[in-house]
Amino acid sequence: MRKLMLMLSLLGLCRFATAQGLVDVRNVDDDPEKEIIVDNPFYRLVLKASTGGTGISLKPKPTNTEMVIPRDGTGLFADALWQQGMGGDWQDAYSYTVDNNTPEAAQVTFTLRGRTGNTLRWITIRKSISVQRDSPVIAVKVRVENEQASMEAFRLGYWAHQQIGAMNQDNAHFIPTANGVKQFLVSGSSSTQENWMYDAARGWIATRAEDGTGVAFRLDYSRLLAFYQWLKGTMQTVEWLYRSQEIPNGGAFETEYQCIPFCGLPYVDGVGDAVVGAIVFDRQPQPGKSGPAHVALLGGESKTAVDLEWKRLPEEKWMSLKATTADLNPGHVENVGFELLPPQEGSYILRCRLSRGGKSVGVLERLLNLGTPSGRYAMDPEAERIGDSGEKSGAPKRGQLSKRIEDKWLYEGQAVQHVSLLKDEEVLFRECRRRAST
Repeated sequence: MRKLMLMLSLLGLCRFATAQGLVDVRNVDDDPEKEIIVDNPFYRLVLKASTGGTGISLKPKPTNTEMVIPRDGTGLFADALWQQGMGGDWQDAYSYTVDNNTPEAAQVTFTLRGRTGNTLRWITIRKSISVQRDSPVIAVKVRVENEQASMEAFRLGYWAHQQIGAMNQDNAHFIPTANGVKQFLVSGSSSTQENWMYDAARGWIATRAEDGTGVAFRLDYSRLLAFYQWLKGTMQTVEWLYRSQEIPNGGAFETEYQCIPFCGLPYVDGVGDAVVGAIVFDRQPQPGKSGPAHVALLGGESKTAVDLEWKRLPEEKWMSLKATTADLNPGHVENVGFELLPPQEGSYILRCRLSRGGKSVGVLERLLNLGTPSGRYAMDPEAERIGDSGEKSGAPKRGQLSKRIEDKWLYEGQAVQHVSLLKDEEVLFRECRRRAST
């Protein structure tokens, strides 16, 4: 009988283990709140509802380097509306539900309704984070809702905020602009940079620590307003803002982005749908001499078509270097080798187009200058952006405030960086004063 009971107990434990989902909810820090933990072969992620429904820890494997800087009550996947500014309503505690939780996949949805003024109290942000056991990709879907009862449309712009980087290491941040991929190197905690980039050329951004651990983000380029970085003291961020959009009552603005942890890439030349990559020269190219090179790819999907081409500036015609199919092993770097023979000095652009099933999923691009440049390099935009091309984030210009508030503004001699979306003029004025004094 005792053996039978033991066997039944073991069987019950096996069933429990089999039913255990990818998401685990338990307390992993000093406060009484339970956190949401995802631990798969590619990373360990910890989410916390009370800090704006953000990621307070992300450790890509196999290095297990911490890539989140959890300061000021936030971390990864933080939300804001840029008309209000960072640090507003959506740094409050979110409620959450575990919508799906199997051993293969899980989804957690965080929800918070605004509280400020006659606009934001009608706005709810829902953020769903989806993960899979067999993929390094963390999928984030954001929905900004305007309640039916508001009875009017509001023009708002979503702001995604990521506090990213490895503490006590040099971090390189890669941002694609019209002048090519800019690399911002931050040494330890000595940086004093703040960067606004309205000339974004592609819908991605990435960070890599000196030990080769990194995190890349793939986002919707079509409504992108700007990239932004705050690199001061120990704080390092990569952020992006969307052009504002009119949201009718009962309607919503939706967007999705991917977070892809990686290890083993020397730098980042592009991020696509479930793939991160770099074009690497195995030795310094020389005019008139053939040399080895390769495309390094890390992705969450297997069969990916690779079309490698190049051109010498100022020529416009692309020439094929190699076309093949890469069988990517999720979470591991796959190298696609090729030979490079630049015929003469000059400026060369190497481009790697990636596709699956005939559909484009991303582009890598790298500039190679040999000797005297032969032309001026410009990175073509990924697509035509929609919305107001003249829109900027920041304080309103004179004339955008009512005369009564503008008189007080001038009398007090105050300036603000952001103004909350508040209809009541007296409340708006007090908010301006408060923000100017901080």
